[in-house]
Amino acid sequence: MPKVKLPGGFTITFDQAVQAFGFYGTDIGDFGGSLTLELYVTGEEAAPSQTLTVFQANTPTASADPAGGSLLFFGFFDSAKSYKKVSFVQSSAFDGFGYDDMVVAALTDVPPPNPTPEPAGLALLGAAFAAAALARRRTRRTD
Repeated sequence: MPKVKLPGGFTITFDQAVQAFGFYGTDIGDFGGSLTLELYVTGEEAAPSQTLTVFQANTPTASADPAGGSLLFFGFFDSAKSYKKVSFVQSSAFDGFGYDDMVVAALTDVPPPNPTPEPAGLALLGAAFAAAALARRRTRRTD
């Protein structure tokens, strides 16, 4: 179970390193704010290993709904690195975002592939050799 810290953005620290993370966000950027994710490999370093921009700050358009209601799915997958901590950083202190249905995955979560079954062609080849040997044996007996 991840640990969550909340003052002003928030940080999630995972019990085991993850390679994939995603979430649904509601009302992100409807007041001109921006959202970035800071990814930490060990969870102990001072600076993030990588920063991802989820939504860039801009001025809301006149057609933007002041009540919000936007929905976004954002996710990433990194097969080269694992991350122990993800920080959500908001540029606007007065813009409220909603987060839901967070998804995490580690390469260890993926079951190993099923072993490839022996092809039927190999069995057919064996049957053909057996039939050829039997036919040769019968022709030797008649000689």
